[in-house]
Amino acid sequence: MKKKAELASDVPSDKFMYQDKEETQRELDAAHQILNDLPSPLIKEEVNYRKCNTPSHARYRGDDEPDVSIKSKKTKVSIKG
Repeated sequence: MKKKAELASDVPSDKFMYQDKEETQRELDAAHQILNDLPSPLIKEEVNYRKCNTPSHARYRGDDEPDVSIKSKKTKVSIKG
């Protein structure tokens, strides 16, 4: 686009097909504005400071605990009213 703006003539040779220098400059300015409006990407290394819970999710589930089988006893609960 920069090259297009540089090479554009002051007066278009064909009013239906070509842009003049002023129009190519507006197009280039709009492209720059669009690039500036885009959010910057989040990079893992740059946002690590945001972590507050550092243990992994597996740790909270107990996946790193030794495998202990627990036999549950079925109990019958009765409520007298």
